[in-house]
Amino acid sequence: MDRLHSAADSINQLEAKLPRAYREEGLPGLQELAEHTGALRDCQDDLLHVATALHHPHAPTADRIAVRSLATAGAQLGEALGAIGRATAMAGRLYEVDGLGGPRADEVRERGAQQLNVALSRTRLALNSAAENLRRDARVLSGPAAALTHGPAPRALAATARTTAGRSARTVTSPPLPVGQQLATLPGRRR
Repeated sequence: MDRLHSAADSINQLEAKLPRAYREEGLPGLQELAEHTGALRDCQDDLLHVATALHHPHAPTADRIAVRSLATAGAQLGEALGAIGRATAMAGRLYEVDGLGGPRADEVRERGAQQLNVALSRTRLALNSAAENLRRDARVLSGPAAALTHGPAPRALAATARTTAGRSARTVTSPPLPVGQQLATLPGRRR
């Protein structure tokens, strides 16, 4: 699905532009973080506009999956926005002690720098996760699993399995779960 690949590419570009930890220029300031925050918001708005445009009562299954995938990516961009918001708060604290001396100011600088870098890492992780999920859903839509969404309903699959298994065997089948749900249903794994 081209829409999902395009959205994933946009998110990867945002991720690549985020400042890295311990770069030569030093920590990003408020203005730089504000620019990244605006770009994240714009991307989130774009995702939600596309999802809204695809959302209608008689949408085909592929569009319904795309809407869910885009809305989920929008939520993950919201997590990225929260993380970069924490980075911005730390940049504000660092600005507050800029040029001040003393052990308290040094402590604020050290802690603020660590927390700012952690917040940027969390922003990057949320963006990476959103892009990966969009690409995975695009593969599902374009791969052999797409045929299952247009095939018989789950009840019809179960009925066919029961009738072909014979009278003495009881078989319950369901269509394959998406990868994320397969991992969540493994024995011994918490949900």
